[in-house]
Amino acid sequence: MDDNPTAVKGKLIVFEGIDRSGKTSQIKLLSERLTLENIPHQTIGFPDRSTRIGSLLEDYLKRKDEEMPRQALHLLFSANRWENMSRIAKLLESGTHVLLDRYAYSGISYSVGAEGLNFDWCKVPDCGIVEPDVVFFMNVSAQNTCTRSSFGDEIYEKVKTLEKVYDVFRRFDNLPYWRDIDASDDPSVIHEKIYKTTMEIIKGPDRPLTKLKF
Repeated sequence: MDDNPTAVKGKLIVFEGIDRSGKTSQIKLLSERLTLENIPHQTIGFPDRSTRIGSLLEDYLKRKDEEMPRQALHLLFSANRWENMSRIAKLLESGTHVLLDRYAYSGISYSVGAEGLNFDWCKVPDCGIVEPDVVFFMNVSAQNTCTRSSFGDEIYEKVKTLEKVYDVFRRFDNLPYWRDIDASDDPSVIHEKIYKTTMEIIKGPDRPLTKLKF
């Protein structure tokens, strides 16, 4: 990113939350509606398992019997985001809105809550990636998510672990672009809230790409 960037039309819209909180379902609903309205956008999920780094992360997440140094794992997740920054910046500069399924906030929350790493240390590797226009935090308890389908498929999906991860997520509540969404509500109601806020942001003024800082 340029240190003196020009304003871009594309908006970076992030969905965050613990596992099975409904992020992916809401992104799908939003994407379908934007498509119907001919609004250019692209969806990207993290970790992006299509890359070399992403394939390493996928391998680890599926193999519960293998270990990796916690710090190395955190840096791999961050590197996976960094390797997508040029792509994301180009999309935003072209006027294409980008919907992200997870971002730096997940990386930090899981490394601190599930792996016990230092909060301040975990923030450093992601300083400098593109700052979002909005983050929709799908707020739902770990006890609630454990009743949802496919719970427990990956290494981090354990109730006590997710409770700790949830607590770390709440440390981002004060960010100006953070929007708390009651994810226990009816999916259609959730979608309408997200859609309304998204359209307000899309119709808002263009702004330069800025670097994420905490």
